[in-house]
Amino acid sequence: MSEDTFDVIVIGAGENGLVLGNYLGKAGQKVLVCERRLESGGGLSTEECTILGCWHNTGSYYHDTVQVTPIYQDLDLVNANAIYIHPPVQSSLLKRDGESLTLFSDLEQTEAEIARWSKEDAQAWRRHSEAFHSALSSHYQPYLLNPAQNGMGHEDFDSRSDSTPLEAVQAEFKHPMTQALLLSHFMVPRGILSNYEGAGRFLQLVVGTSASNRIVEGGSHELAQALWTEQLRNNGWVWDSTPIKRILIEEGKAVGVETSTGRELHAKVVVSTVDLQTTFQTLVGPEHIPQELAPQLQAFQLEEFSLFVIHAVMDEVPTVNAKDDHVSRALRWTLGFESAEDVQEHIAQIQAGKVPNRLGAVVSCPSLHDPSQALPGKHTFLLWQLVPSRLKSGDWSDVADSYAQQILDWVSEYLPNMKGKNVLRQVVMSPQDLVTKWQYPQGTVFGGKSAGAQLGADRPIPELANYRTPIKNLYLGGASMHPGAGIEGASGYVAAKVIADDLGISIPASV
Repeated sequence: MSEDTFDVIVIGAGENGLVLGNYLGKAGQKVLVCERRLESGGGLSTEECTILGCWHNTGSYYHDTVQVTPIYQDLDLVNANAIYIHPPVQSSLLKRDGESLTLFSDLEQTEAEIARWSKEDAQAWRRHSEAFHSALSSHYQPYLLNPAQNGMGHEDFDSRSDSTPLEAVQAEFKHPMTQALLLSHFMVPRGILSNYEGAGRFLQLVVGTSASNRIVEGGSHELAQALWTEQLRNNGWVWDSTPIKRILIEEGKAVGVETSTGRELHAKVVVSTVDLQTTFQTLVGPEHIPQELAPQLQAFQLEEFSLFVIHAVMDEVPTVNAKDDHVSRALRWTLGFESAEDVQEHIAQIQAGKVPNRLGAVVSCPSLHDPSQALPGKHTFLLWQLVPSRLKSGDWSDVADSYAQQILDWVSEYLPNMKGKNVLRQVVMSPQDLVTKWQYPQGTVFGGKSAGAQLGADRPIPELANYRTPIKNLYLGGASMHPGAGIEGASGYVAAKVIADDLGISIPASV
């Protein structure tokens, strides 16, 4: 086998690409993972973008399904220095008047906290949390970590398959704060808006994981480094700064790739983990797309929303205007949503392509939970404001700076010292910047709309739902595939299982 010939070539060294490469490498395949950017990891990115010595997670931050997928254990990532932190105070919805609702890593504490506002909701929360964990190995893992079926065979999942998240949440929980907090967890990190048809099926998943948020010690890029390290141990290579120009196709079969420098690399299998548009329109090329597939690819819908991001360095830890002391120690704060109606109002503006005229944000102080991410005595700050991926009129570059200041003014009503000299430096990233940085299509970050016909066995479209494409030996493994974004490395994991099955080999997959 020559230096330009491999068993498997993976396009994209984000989490899915690296997970996929590791499993196939452990199975004995000679694997090459190619990455466009200078460093592998994709959204697993941690950078000194404000002040040297202060690290900011510029992509993925919250990982709430570490215990759902087997990847961390299967690939022995702790041995490569990927260490997870699981803060005891998890998630707080904070109101302007200082009242709050907080989730803890301990279920007993969470139940007692919810009972302050609604005993009925507290009982419902325990019921759904326990039901999720009891069905995790028997139903949820098989569903999430294999090519999807139309149903799960689990009543608490299948019975909500026609519901929106709003309908599912309001049917089970009655207090406005419980409803708003749950809907915020549907949006981040699941990438699901409250009016997405059929996405109510994930209610138990959201309840069961909303207090399981973990962060990587040292920043999210440490997870990318661990996957990169293990890839080298597992019969593979990761070539950064290697953009792929096209997928080589001969007689309807993928045989390799051509890099941007014109170098041709050959393989038995090619896998794309980048978005569908880039994969087919750019890398495959219109001339190789089967005629019946083209209109369905065009009809695939991206999600309507994205994230407007503010990273900042502070001279002191954020002060929190809360009546409950626990709130100040929460990993994430939900600000601006006090009821389901607030969420709906915000979503209506997003889906109309308007710059939201209200706060609707997920906020964190990473260095509060991992001091290694900031200089001694300083603190890092992260804000994700939910916004349209594209504006109906104008460009994000025209409004980004003024909108960032407006957001911080709103935030200071909850975190009073988020202004003035305490903010040493800030960096703003709009959806337009996400296109430039990661080439996310139209600034979206969740791999496509998780609703209706783009869920389950039809995701992304029926002809591609089993991870195979009509082009022989070309596979898909990105967030556009089932189960979508927000389930750590799951699409890469499932793709590895499908490819291994086609190659007649076995991978060390424990689920």
